[in-house]
Amino acid sequence: MIAFGLARGSDDGTQEMIGSDWGGANGFGRFETLELLGEGGMGVVYRARDRASGREVALKLLKTTHPENEVDADLRLRREARVLSALAHPNVVRIEDAGVYRGRPYIAMELVDGRTLSVWRLESPRTCRDVVKVFIDVARGLAAVHAMGLVHRDLKPANILIDRGGCARITDFGLARRIRGGGRDDDASSTVTRPGFVPGTAPYMSPEQFRGSLLDGRSDQFSFFVCLHEALTGQRPFLGSSFEEVGKSIVLGNRVRPTSLSDLSPTLLGAIDRGLSPRDQRFRDMIEVELVLRSA
Repeated sequence: MIAFGLARGSDDGTQEMIGSDWGGANGFGRFETLELLGEGGMGVVYRARDRASGREVALKLLKTTHPENEVDADLRLRREARVLSALAHPNVVRIEDAGVYRGRPYIAMELVDGRTLSVWRLESPRTCRDVVKVFIDVARGLAAVHAMGLVHRDLKPANILIDRGGCARITDFGLARRIRGGGRDDDASSTVTRPGFVPGTAPYMSPEQFRGSLLDGRSDQFSFFVCLHEALTGQRPFLGSSFEEVGKSIVLGNRVRPTSLSDLSPTLLGAIDRGLSPRDQRFRDMIEVELVLRSA
């Protein structure tokens, strides 16, 4: 079981252990921690049991090994809780609880019995129909996110979970942003959104994201089609050996076009081409994307 798409092992090689500061050797408040599921640069996710309900959850906490980034990490976790509490959709990971314990925020999420899109794609041969079915789910989830006036800003295979029944869910909303007048949000003064800070994961970012422009749902749409391209062909459409090189390829539209693209239907190939186009040439919204995929 996995949640939030965090890989095992931290970025700096450290291991975050729950100890007395977390509420006991195997606990955090009312949650009994059972297993480390994943760890990223700023957070850890545990399989945990809610002692009150007996239900198992994915418990997301901030790490304590990077105090210099604690304010921004705290803001992201709190924002993720706000975003998920406002969303109720079968293709978005469900929040069970959120709060603060001993000054530390946490999120308890549904525990998804599944794997990331990347693992799902490699664990057995997948047909084009299999892949498109998953991405119809993702399109529906993104449509719900955008209907709330939100942009995910970090859609990638690691943030798409597929359960044992084949249902896809979007997760990890730590970089999500609500677009308001002037494009400002309630933590625009932090490094989460400060000028010059480019949030996201380079190979999956839109051109406007690299430029630091204001974003709307079409930015997530671009990321969606990067993921779809990779899932169908095994290759990302934009390459580079560094953040800057990848960004240049994306901004200039220098796409890789593997020969396997020729095996796709004209409708599906046309959808990918349109989704990876400049912003004003993409689909109007993810509802339109879903309709096109259903006809592909």
